[in-house]
Amino acid sequence: GLTAELSKLPVRGRVLRRDGLLFSEGGSRIVVEVDRERLREAEMALRRHSVPFAVIGETGGNEISIKMNGEQVINLTVGEVEERWHYSLERLMEGYS
Repeated sequence: GLTAELSKLPVRGRVLRRDGLLFSEGGSRIVVEVDRERLREAEMALRRHSVPFAVIGETGGNEISIKMNGEQVINLTVGEVEERWHYSLERLMEGYS
């Protein structure tokens, strides 16, 4: 599972829409999961190398909860997300057969 607040993302320049923050890809942005016990060590290493970063949430559990400026934009179980991903193309193509 995942709980995240997208407004904490360090975005430079243009402000992305909600869908852009959720799904855009770029060589300059990555998501890294760090054990809670090693978070301070990771933050120090990132600062030492002047890498912009933000702690945007936590992983674990069975829920995917994503917020933007405090507003809930996704609140699903991991199973629901997996099912929607797995059958998304099939559902999209149903209207074309």
